[in-house]
Amino acid sequence: MIAGLFLTSSCSDNNEDHESVGKWKLIEQYMDPGDGSGDYVAVDSEKTLEFFSNGWINTKGTLCNISIDVDEDGNATYSAQDQIIYPKGCSSSDMRITYEIKDNYLYLYYPCIEGCGQKYKKI
Repeated sequence: MIAGLFLTSSCSDNNEDHESVGKWKLIEQYMDPGDGSGDYVAVDSEKTLEFFSNGWINTKGTLCNISIDVDEDGNATYSAQDQIIYPKGCSSSDMRITYEIKDNYLYLYYPCIEGCGQKYKKI
């Protein structure tokens, strides 16, 4: 019985052990003019994301669009297994942002016609 409980819990989407948990600060933003020549550029922003092990994210700055502004705070949920963020309070209720952690940086990929994204550093 105990072994069955252990196996069940180890197969769930357990955000607690995921490397995204913690606070991240926006450091660079990617924009592409549509020809593949885009690159990440340093930004001066106080935008932060804080991932919690319960699947929630608190933000300083909105996730509803790719912005460096911090004029409003927000929140979201996320799936560590699927690497998807689900922002709350956006005009589009099905807004989704994919993410990955690579080389100790958090990359967010917004749904854009041209390539766009944001790069965060853990603080």
